[in-house]
Amino acid sequence: MAPRGGRARRRRGPVQARHDVHERSRHPQDDQEAFKWRLPAAEGGILEARSNAAVMYLSGQGVEPNAEEAVKWPRLASDRGFNAARRNFGKLLSQGDKLPQNHVEALNLFRLAAEQGFVPALHFLGEMLAEGLGTPKDESAALKFFRLAADEGYAPSQFALAKRYRFGNGVPQDYLKTVKWLKKSAAGGFPEAWASLGDMFKEGLGVPQDHAEAAKYHLKAAEMGLPLAQFNLGLMNLEGRGPPQDYQAAAKWFRLAAEEGFPPARMNLAIMLQKAVGVPPDFPEAAKWCRLAAQSGLDQAQSNLGYFHENGLGVPQDHVEAAKWRKLARIRESSS
Repeated sequence: MAPRGGRARRRRGPVQARHDVHERSRHPQDDQEAFKWRLPAAEGGILEARSNAAVMYLSGQGVEPNAEEAVKWPRLASDRGFNAARRNFGKLLSQGDKLPQNHVEALNLFRLAAEQGFVPALHFLGEMLAEGLGTPKDESAALKFFRLAADEGYAPSQFALAKRYRFGNGVPQDYLKTVKWLKKSAAGGFPEAWASLGDMFKEGLGVPQDHAEAAKYHLKAAEMGLPLAQFNLGLMNLEGRGPPQDYQAAAKWFRLAAEEGFPPARMNLAIMLQKAVGVPPDFPEAAKWCRLAAQSGLDQAQSNLGYFHENGLGVPQDHVEAAKWRKLARIRESSS
């Protein structure tokens, strides 16, 4: 008979018990210890452990990265109806990095999890419908799923709704509703929402224009590691719009975004190193960042790299190489 006020407790076997004890006591620093407990639990059929083992194999967290194992465990857990695993396995199938891309199967997994009320799956269903992946593109259906997940407090869906209100995609353009959903998403810890709120204050959309307030929101997103926000904060420090003009701070934020692979930040950092703005002059370092930005297709960086080669700044002087990069810049510029 069930105890009053609840259901009868399921008897927990030794594998489940070991898994649960370690999950309750685990700290971020003992990933190897966590994996030691999770793998036997996964092998013993514990669905959550199977899903967690996949994440650890995929990220190399506590174990050597292994794509084959990373794919195996969410498939097993998904087949048993574990919704988080369905979401994870669906993402792997949709991305196509670790296994053959299959949007139709990914869509089905998201749909199965969504039908059982798994909120993140509602969001991914919305994304698939919005992009037409595995199904005909259907913005109104995508909006329905985003709204369902947003109403449940799912920050990525709240951000997706905000974007639609900002640009009038599937709904009438409404900056007040944009700000409302951005604030909800930001409160849920979504860095892109913080950065977008900064843009709204910077441009005066749905809120009074306020560069200082914009800088606060970009700073929050930048501190959360968002390269776009780091770049924007670098620009604001460079121009003195919002925060006081501070070339050293600008160079710091450009470098952080550049190290995350953000091409415009790489180009701006190269210029600051070349011209000794906020940093000591360093032509080899400037040429390195300029090359990385040029290789991503930025025409200004390609033109600048041609200048570096033409004048032997941080690289051997090479007129042929200079001409190559300047030609690429002209082609890119004419096609844009």
